[in-house]
Amino acid sequence: MKRILSVCLLALTVTACHRKEVAPDAYIKPLHLSVEPTSNGLSLSWGPVFIFEEGMYPGPTPVAPAQYEIYVSETNGNSLQKVATIDGAVQQYTLTNQPEGKTLYAQVKAIHPALTGSQSPIVTTNVGTLGNTNVLFPNSTPLVTFGSWSGSTLLYSSSLNTWVIQSTDGATRTLKQEGSYPLLSPDGRSIAYLSTVNTNTSYTTQLFVKNLESGATRLLETKQAIFSLEWSSDSQSIAFMAFNLESNAGTGVWLRKISEDTSVPLYIPSVGLNQLRTDQLDWSPDGQSVVVSLEIPLQGQVGTQLLKIPIGGGSSQAILASNWQDRYPTYSPDGTRLAFISTRSGYPAIWLYELQTGKLRQLTGVGEGFYYVNRLDWRNNRQLTYTAQLPTSGSTSLKVVTLPN
Repeated sequence: MKRILSVCLLALTVTACHRKEVAPDAYIKPLHLSVEPTSNGLSLSWGPVFIFEEGMYPGPTPVAPAQYEIYVSETNGNSLQKVATIDGAVQQYTLTNQPEGKTLYAQVKAIHPALTGSQSPIVTTNVGTLGNTNVLFPNSTPLVTFGSWSGSTLLYSSSLNTWVIQSTDGATRTLKQEGSYPLLSPDGRSIAYLSTVNTNTSYTTQLFVKNLESGATRLLETKQAIFSLEWSSDSQSIAFMAFNLESNAGTGVWLRKISEDTSVPLYIPSVGLNQLRTDQLDWSPDGQSVVVSLEIPLQGQVGTQLLKIPIGGGSSQAILASNWQDRYPTYSPDGTRLAFISTRSGYPAIWLYELQTGKLRQLTGVGEGFYYVNRLDWRNNRQLTYTAQLPTSGSTSLKVVTLPN
C-alpha cells in the first residue's frame, strides 16, 4: 500500500512540475514602445503595459525580463534585424549615425531564461529634426475649448462662454456662444456651428450659420448626429460628417451649398468593416474634393486610409493607407502637404505627408502627449495649431507647432 502511495505521489509531483513548465505561475508583461526622431537617429523608450493595477486580481505574478533585444529595419516590419541587447533594468536606447530622412521600423523584445518573452508592436518614424512647439495662448488666458483659423484670423471658444474673433493686428470681437465647434468662413462674414437639441425622446444635432454683419442665424440641417464640418474656400458650401437613421447606412459625408435648400450625400460607406472616423474632414484648396479618415481591415488588424472624395461625383481615391490610426487630416493652404495625427511612432503625434513625393515625416514628439485634441488646423504653410490640455497645469490652451527648416 505504501508503495502504491509513493508511486502516486511521485506521479503527481512530476505532473505538477511538468504543468508549471508549460504554464508557469509568472509572466512577462506585454510591452509598449515609442520612438522619437533625432537629427542623426532614433530615441527608443519602452515599458510594460499596465492593463490592471497590481494586486487587483489574482493570477500570475509579473516578473522583470533578464534582457531586452532591439530590432530595427529600413524596409518594413517583416525584415527586422537585431541591433542591440540591453540589460533588463534598462528601458531606453538611442540609435545613432543614421542619415536624415531615412525611415526606420523598430521593435523591442523581452527575454527571460525560464519564461516565454513578449514583444512590443512595431512602430516607425524617420530620422530628422522635430518641429518647434509653443503655447499660442499663455496659461493666464481663459481656458480655450476650441480654436480654428480662417486665413490669418483666429476664432476660438473660451471658458467664459464666448466666441472670440482675433485678427492679425490684435483686434478682437467677442460674441456670446450659441453652440459648439464654431468655424469662421474664409470670407470672414459667417460662423457655422453645431447645436444639440433634446426632444425628450432622442437627441439631434442642428447645423446653423450666423451672419456676422446682420446677426441673423439660419438653420441649414438637422441630423441624428453631426460630428464635424468644414467650409469650402469660397465660403459657399459646407461639408460635414453625420449619422442619419433615414439613410440606414451609418455615418457619411454630406455637402450643403448655402444657396440651396437641402444637403446631398457625397460618400456613405457600405455597412461593414469600413467606417468613417468622425474627428475631422477637410476640403482640398482647389475646392474639388474633401479628405476623411476611414477605418479599413489591413493585414489582420484595423488600419486607416486617408480618402479623397470628389465633390462633383466619381470614384473616391486612397491617398495613404497604413496599419496605424491616422486621423484629423488637413491640407496645407498651398495644397502641397497633408497633416494628420498618427500613432505610427507608438503614441499620437503630428505627421506630414508630401503629396508630390509621398515623403512622410514626424513633426511632434512623445513629450507633446496630446491629452486632448479637437481639431488640427493650419495657421499658414509653416505652422499648425491644435487645442491641447497642458500636462503641468491641466488647463486647455491653443498650441502651435512650426515646421523645421
